[in-house]
Amino acid sequence: MSFAVLVFVFGYLYMRDIRETIKNGFEDIGKTISKNIQPVSDSAVKSLEKLAEAADMHNKVYRNIDENNLSPIPANIRFPVGDPITEGLIKEKEKEVLSLIKQSEYKKAEIKWIDFMNQHPKNIEIFEGMFLFYKEYHKEFSPEDVLKTILSFKHSFEKEPRFFRILATIYTRLRDISPREDAKKNAISAAKKSIDLDPNNPRWYGLLGFVNFWFGDIKQGIDYTEKALEKAEKQKDENLTMHLRNNLACYYASENIHEDKARLYSQIVYDYYNSPNQEKGTEKEEKEKLEKMAMGFDSVGYVTLRFSGNKKDEIEKSISYFNNALRFSPTRKTIMEHLQEAFIKLANHNK
Repeated sequence: MSFAVLVFVFGYLYMRDIRETIKNGFEDIGKTISKNIQPVSDSAVKSLEKLAEAADMHNKVYRNIDENNLSPIPANIRFPVGDPITEGLIKEKEKEVLSLIKQSEYKKAEIKWIDFMNQHPKNIEIFEGMFLFYKEYHKEFSPEDVLKTILSFKHSFEKEPRFFRILATIYTRLRDISPREDAKKNAISAAKKSIDLDPNNPRWYGLLGFVNFWFGDIKQGIDYTEKALEKAEKQKDENLTMHLRNNLACYYASENIHEDKARLYSQIVYDYYNSPNQEKGTEKEEKEKLEKMAMGFDSVGYVTLRFSGNKKDEIEKSISYFNNALRFSPTRKTIMEHLQEAFIKLANHNK
């Protein structure tokens, strides 16, 4: 009976008007569960049922709507806007790009992006928008081709640290599909270039920590991230401070070290982004707030899971946190991965 419920949940999700990333992510969890978890616990079934509710909430709350045809537009592929002129340009181009995406014409959409970028070769915000497009539809493009396109604009952004942040991120994503040492060398070089161009910005030290951590240099990753946190605290950059605390909590938890620090940082992040006293902001700010609320739930959930030992109530508590995270950000891949890890751990406990 439990398996039948699972089939229903994933069938329900499949039929929803939800982005492919959501559907694929939930289906991956479903396949893992049906293959490795027999029987499925009641709490796991209830948890999966809540995912359907989360998907429904995503349709209602976490979408922009194209007023011409009321079709859903993924919120995070919208261009990052920094000035009114850029915003005006974006609105003109946005409908063209999104109409192609709706028809699954990803290559044509990419050409539109590249043409748009060639018209405004020095606009880093439009360039970051192109990078978000590649992130959103990464399954449609080979990482090598994406890297080639990104590098073709390098001459325009030699003095722009945000360009090298993107480059470092891409090389880090290439770590499992290209010569690892080459990817690592290039990713670290790009992150360090961001620091050279903007040495007082703690964000780039956090980037260097991120790169080192994901290439397996755990100590270096933690050291650079702690240095970034120290700088961010001195500059009183609250949002960056929370982001870095979240990263450190996850780094500590993934290595099962510094439990007290991990729990402290994740709880601070959770409390900060889930405070009931936050003032209502603009539509964009409200969407960003949802993502940050998700980050808080995911952070405390992951730390709870990693330090749960063999305690069933702690594992189930982590699942509850991940469910809440997915309510606010149903497409975030890391939350799905954490939830899958929790289900498997719960299943092993029940054997």
